Amino acid sequence: MSLSALLILIFHLWMPVGKTEVETFIIRSGYIGVDIFFLLSAYSLAQREITDIRGFYFSRFRSVYLKFLVFSIIMALMSRWNIERFLRTISGLDLLKRGGGSFLWFLPAIMLFYLLYPLFQKPIRKKPLLSFLVIVIGWLVGGMILDNVLKSDAIFIFFNRLPVLALGFLVAGYDETIAKWLDDRKRLLLGLISLFIGLILIYRFGYQRKLSFPISDSFYCLALPAVAGIVLLFGNVKENRLFRLIGSATLEIYALQMVFGTKLSSCFYRLFKSALLTNILVFIIIIASSIIISQFYQRITSPSK
Repeated sequence: MSLSALLILIFHLWMPVGKTEVETFIIRSGYIGVDIFFLLSAYSLAQREITDIRGFYFSRFRSVYLKFLVFSIIMALMSRWNIERFLRTISGLDLLKRGGGSFLWFLPAIMLFYLLYPLFQKPIRKKPLLSFLVIVIGWLVGGMILDNVLKSDAIFIFFNRLPVLALGFLVAGYDETIAKWLDDRKRLLLGLISLFIGLILIYRFGYQRKLSFPISDSFYCLALPAVAGIVLLFGNVKENRLFRLIGSATLEIYALQMVFGTKLSSCFYRLFKSALLTNILVFIIIIASSIIISQFYQRITSPSK
């Protein structure tokens, strides 16, 4: 999760230093941080059976939606939203209408995923391959209907992440079989091949041009091999305490950079006239603040012993 958070930061806030094509490609490809988060979330959920659905919903409400609500209130006050804009945002209607242009679209999107998953967990857990095929076919057919009949493409920023969610479910379903077959050497080789293929696809169809065939913004789906490769390569890497803290504060990092990131970058660049120094300072402030908020929130919301 820490890598996911860092990629999201790079995508939104990194100020080009050398202005090379490699740097530009890395910045513009940072959106795959969202895909890594979705893949790991789907994998984690599908590994366990949710028996207390009400408790599950409450925990996700507390860990995701309350944070979204607090940051929405802060942004509403800072930007002087009217009540209609605020209600559209916190209800998720703005996500359906404006897609990636809605405030913190990622949080209501992940909340929608958490709301729907328990309803379909039995087939996903019992028949992972069939569920994978159904989700992918449903994504393709549903996408064509949204795109060509309803003429609604705002939701594709989330809708086109369905294949990566399906992959997470599939891998979780065959986790034991994969673990027996995939030793460290095979994991490294497969991870490198998958990442290489994914980077080529992203470069060609997500960087040089945005693929929108067979449905709008389908270039998001082409990041799947790169995401799988990254997860394979870093899956067995032991994270130190700092990276675990960063991973646990992913939602806070996403929110803080949206609310304050651009203002901080502009302020520091005017002050120091250095893109590199600006990047370092902004990243340190956003990450440190997110970790502090995350740890404080966990303390006040954790059930007392």
